[in-house]
Amino acid sequence: MENSEFWNFAFDWQLNPRVARKAEPAQGGSQLYRLVDGAREPWLRIPHADELTTWPLFYDRAGNALTMMSSLGRNRAALIRVDENAGTQTLLAEHAKVDLGDTRILNPKTFEIDAIAANYLRQEWIVLNPAVQSDLRFLRNNLNSVDFLVDSQSNDNDRWVVTAYGPKQPLSYFLYDRRRQVLSSLFSARPELAGYRLAPMQSHVVKARDGLDLVSYLTLPAETQGSRPTEPLPMVLIVHGGPWGRDVYGYRPDHQWLANRGYAVLSVNYRASTGFGKDFIDAGTHEHAGKMHDDLIDAVEWAVREGIARRGKIAIMGTSYGGYATLVGLTFTPEVFCCGVSIVGISTS
Repeated sequence: MENSEFWNFAFDWQLNPRVARKAEPAQGGSQLYRLVDGAREPWLRIPHADELTTWPLFYDRAGNALTMMSSLGRNRAALIRVDENAGTQTLLAEHAKVDLGDTRILNPKTFEIDAIAANYLRQEWIVLNPAVQSDLRFLRNNLNSVDFLVDSQSNDNDRWVVTAYGPKQPLSYFLYDRRRQVLSSLFSARPELAGYRLAPMQSHVVKARDGLDLVSYLTLPAETQGSRPTEPLPMVLIVHGGPWGRDVYGYRPDHQWLANRGYAVLSVNYRASTGFGKDFIDAGTHEHAGKMHDDLIDAVEWAVREGIARRGKIAIMGTSYGGYATLVGLTFTPEVFCCGVSIVGISTS
């Protein structure tokens, strides 16, 4: 098969292409096709609103059922199974506040998903196979409650390579023996930081002026006692790029660098950020210098009210869309930001 039109495929475990995805410029969105005996059959239309939250994953071992993420008929991406023989769909997992994503544990014996992670304020594991429940509990307790993912597994599924990460712990790798429940350290991606005190990160939900929930992450200098500084600090608002991306809980070099120098650091998942459902993404349509910017201002005002940020000493910075947001902030609301750093921000002269 020579591909000249499809931009994505799903294969079975015998490496046969079974499903292909093609953009539909005239209608918007895309179309999934089944590939049968060299011919293609239109199968599932994905409207534009569902493009970022609907995609095929893989077939079961027998090649009869397709597991996929889907927001069709719902707001958030859920894990579903499509049985091609019966023509039925089964809901496997969902979360009430966020899309399910790519962090999952795939069983190397059954080729089924044993657990999948959701990430609202922090990582939450949704268990599909009770056999891994005790493993996830053991890892959570013995990795000091930092978030983690399973990078790879032995063919018998008795040993896992686990990656752990948190605000005060850059990527660290472990070997986990499931039978003996023994966790052995392998190495850290940033061993030179082991002797330093890093700052913790706080998760907050900030209310936008129209009631939308904005999941946000705050880092204060490491010497701060409690969740608030003794007096308001100069603050840097870091705006993520995309805008179709999101900030998450974890180790952030930019947060640590600035907090080390005495700044409060705030990152906000403004509307149009991904991971919170297609309605949240769509709320940013045509709002690049409108409600998306209002969300950033509302987060700054929250930080001022909470005694975190010192008014008149607030900077804004970001890359890509974050760079654009910086230019918008300095142009439209110069009374809020005393300075800014725009990194490859989109602009016209």
